[in-house]
Amino acid sequence: MTKTTTLIFFLFASLVATPQAGLSAGGGNASSAEASVSFTIGQVDFVNASNTNGSFNQGVQQPFEWFTIVSVAEVTSIDGLSIFPNPTCGEIFINLNTAKEKVIVRVYDALGKFIFSQTLSNPQNRMELGALANGAYYIHFHSENGLQNEVIKVIKTN
Repeated sequence: MTKTTTLIFFLFASLVATPQAGLSAGGGNASSAEASVSFTIGQVDFVNASNTNGSFNQGVQQPFEWFTIVSVAEVTSIDGLSIFPNPTCGEIFINLNTAKEKVIVRVYDALGKFIFSQTLSNPQNRMELGALANGAYYIHFHSENGLQNEVIKVIKTN
């Protein structure tokens, strides 16, 4: 009888008990006058709870990863668009492999202030940036029909 009772107890306990799902590397508590939060680092399992006021995830729902970016492929919506050199000391060369239509170029500074515009109609074009101060500039390309747009960041140095 005692063996049967012990077996039933352990069977029931294994169904009811929830084991720890993951190991935590660290954690802590954060609190303010309105709310408090406990957090863990390294735990990838979580439980989602939601109602009409919002939702939250118990546990850390986003594991962190360390990675290195080796290269970034520049994808342009305007066929064959390339700018070089970047960074530049003064002039840049803009290639449009397929110059089927005119491309309107607008140059803006890092704060979004319009500097100047130019219309390109040749496959190879030259743009002078020597009079501009050193810094980052955003060059907006718009096809004449307005269907193709592209923005490229150019760095101007000495």
